[in-house]
Amino acid sequence: MKIISAIIGFALFLAACTPEQRTEIIKGQRESGLRSDQNQGKKKCPNCDLSNANLANADLRDADLSGANLSGADLSKAYLRNANLSGANLSGATLIDADLGETNLTGANFTSANLTTAYLKDADITNGNFTSANLTQTRLDETNLTGANFTGAVTTETNFCLAVMPDGVKNGC
Repeated sequence: MKIISAIIGFALFLAACTPEQRTEIIKGQRESGLRSDQNQGKKKCPNCDLSNANLANADLRDADLSGANLSGADLSKAYLRNANLSGANLSGATLIDADLGETNLTGANFTSANLTTAYLKDADITNGNFTSANLTQTRLDETNLTGANFTGAVTTETNFCLAVMPDGVKNGC
């Protein structure tokens, strides 16, 4: 079932890209034998519309989704390590157990997103918007949160160890 869900999610991902972007992504997948760890960043879909897409369990490491519309998308357990989601709209998205470690999330919008138990260690979330987001048990340790907005966010048991907080001051542990 997970494989079918991942295939459907990847198909939706491709459908939202331009023909040129799809060709590049498919070429990268074929060259790597569908192993994204060898894909070397060929997953590129900047500014594409992936709103409400089912990308649960998707392997999008090193993807370029800068400026993408991922509002309402299901990214539960998605692997987005080292991806570029700068300026992405993730409002209302589900990112439960998602791995966004070492990801560029500068200016990303997480308004009303569910990031329960998500992993964002060492991510750059400068000027990120977490208004009314659920960050329960989320790992934000060693992240850059300078200028981030947490108005109305739920941060129960959230780890901010060594994070640069919105006011620019590094948090202790």
